[in-house]
Amino acid sequence: MEKLNLKNLDVLMEIYASTGTGTPTTMYHPVLIDKIQWTSTWDSNPSKMVFTVLKDGVINYGQGSKAVLKINGKTVWVGYIMTKKRNADVKIENTAYDQIRYLKNPVTKNFTDMSTAKAIKELVGEYSLPLAEIKGIKENKLEDMIADGQEGIEVINDILTKHLCSAYENLTFYDKAGVLTLQKIDDMRITNQFFTPAEMSDWEYSASIEKTYNSIIIDELDYDGETHKKYTKVEDEQSIKRWGLLRFMDKSNEGGDLPKNKAEALLKLLNRENRTLKLKKVRGNTEIYPGCLVAVKLPLGDMNLCSWMVVKEVTHTIDNTGYWMDMTVENSELGFADPFPPEGHFQVNKPEKTESEGDGSFVEGNSVPATIYNFMRAHGFSAAAACGAMGSMDAESRFSTTAENSSDGGYGLCQWTNTPGSPRRNNLFNWCKSNGKDVTSVTAQLEFMLYEYNQPYYQQFLGNRYKQLTDITKATADWLQYFEGYPTPQAEAQWPRRIGTATKYYEMWKSYKQVPGSNSSGGDGKVTGSLGWPLRGGAGSISSGFGPRCIPGYGCDYHMGVDLSVPMHTQVLAADGGTVMAAGDSVEDGSYGVSVLIKHKGLYTRYAHMARGSLRVKKGDKVSKGQVIGLSNNTGASTGPHLHFEVRTGPDMGTGTCRNPMNYIKK
Repeated sequence: MEKLNLKNLDVLMEIYASTGTGTPTTMYHPVLIDKIQWTSTWDSNPSKMVFTVLKDGVINYGQGSKAVLKINGKTVWVGYIMTKKRNADVKIENTAYDQIRYLKNPVTKNFTDMSTAKAIKELVGEYSLPLAEIKGIKENKLEDMIADGQEGIEVINDILTKHLCSAYENLTFYDKAGVLTLQKIDDMRITNQFFTPAEMSDWEYSASIEKTYNSIIIDELDYDGETHKKYTKVEDEQSIKRWGLLRFMDKSNEGGDLPKNKAEALLKLLNRENRTLKLKKVRGNTEIYPGCLVAVKLPLGDMNLCSWMVVKEVTHTIDNTGYWMDMTVENSELGFADPFPPEGHFQVNKPEKTESEGDGSFVEGNSVPATIYNFMRAHGFSAAAACGAMGSMDAESRFSTTAENSSDGGYGLCQWTNTPGSPRRNNLFNWCKSNGKDVTSVTAQLEFMLYEYNQPYYQQFLGNRYKQLTDITKATADWLQYFEGYPTPQAEAQWPRRIGTATKYYEMWKSYKQVPGSNSSGGDGKVTGSLGWPLRGGAGSISSGFGPRCIPGYGCDYHMGVDLSVPMHTQVLAADGGTVMAAGDSVEDGSYGVSVLIKHKGLYTRYAHMARGSLRVKKGDKVSKGQVIGLSNNTGASTGPHLHFEVRTGPDMGTGTCRNPMNYIKK
């Protein structure tokens, strides 16, 4: 029996025990031991938590009591205790479920002339449970249906399936820390974590056709929903030849072409392999629920995966080794991404180390760490001094401007606190208010940090001496001792993390006065005669090659370039020096979306499907080889985030001038 105690994680369990009708609820803070573990799945089933507490002479609660888990002051899980186990070790093992557990009770209800949102809201109301959040789903008319003694959760799954077939919109119904929520998975992207091998201990990949269907039959019924009229069948002959007959049957009492439309929609959705990844012992993240989309980049042996994937199941575990997760994620089209990701910047808080040309490692220039580094370097700090301060910011706030410590009130990048005679947190907010700054912005907090640094107290200990340091260990220790206020830096609990982060960024960026990538400077237009890889750091893998191709659901065409699969907002580079002939929404062919055309000597290169608003060049600009011209995205006719890259012998469109880019460049 081991008391749960993590240095860098404030874990608190609240149990609300009702002692009887009309009696006020009593709240306990039990001593947690061993571990806490909760599992959630993407089938609208209840989330299950198991945790163990010490049986002392104070706590007194029974089944049905409410359990609330808080991490660093934030509520992350709410449920109700269903089972208690005791043994001779004076500990109580509890099994609790979130409120979706109550939807497993049977229900009888007619659903007539309703939208998806209304149907689920009324169903949840049958259980006296509030549906607090419905976020941005399509207002489609749901096919009439009857629930006759089914579990409420089964009915909800039926409604979500019908919505998917009619509105082509994937929804998730889940309990978000005590709030029942209905939401599009497209709006549930995790943008604060990039799932690479460094984020996990192991992974397991599989491809399956166990839930694949290439023959769809709809049993058409009269309006009464009982009398059979006819069968409508839609099949994929090529798929049947490949995999054999895999049949799915459903019913419909809708008239006209609707049953056939439903069959075609189901075939499109179900006639494909299901590719699944199990990610093992991943760094914990309280924002991850089933139905979330996570960005995964892994080498799978025969292919390099770089794709958004939906979380099918996640198990969160907190024990004395830390906070971690086991996840099952899925996407039927690995290497592309989900069909229509929204516009938006994917920013990795923990940048992945990748190779760049000539200068070692490179990290996106407008990430928070790079913004801090560039700011401090621009204000006279050496590379070691800047990175030494960054080591503390990572340990204090994980580079978050809104991080808040519930125990001491620390806030922001440097976790400014109020102490007797030194109200630094109040000073931060007051300074930002008086200077018209947004207190949550990185730049505002850095400017306040510089304001503090220039005060006499810090100048006497740091001053110009600190700015000129070249030893990363001394820079990290001095910042921790004199700016953060720890008298013995290397004995501080988070010293290994501070020096580790500081050293990492120092080794990556010590040769830079400014981390490249945050801005694009004008080029000289010099043509070298050889084409370089068009994505920063060698990013991207070929997801569609040059020449004739066929895409299921899109038909066959002649692909006049190569598609390089990358996450949204990867930096796009000019393959060689030259002159920009066009930049913006393509007027020649709208399918390119936002694109750039560059003229070199005897060649032209085109970069398509780039992010709107990201272009750093305009028509007539001179560019140099390797210069950042914009960011990748998914604009135009695109099945997912990627860069379409072309090489041509002339500016004209069509197959006559296009050439295979791989004959001109090497990754």
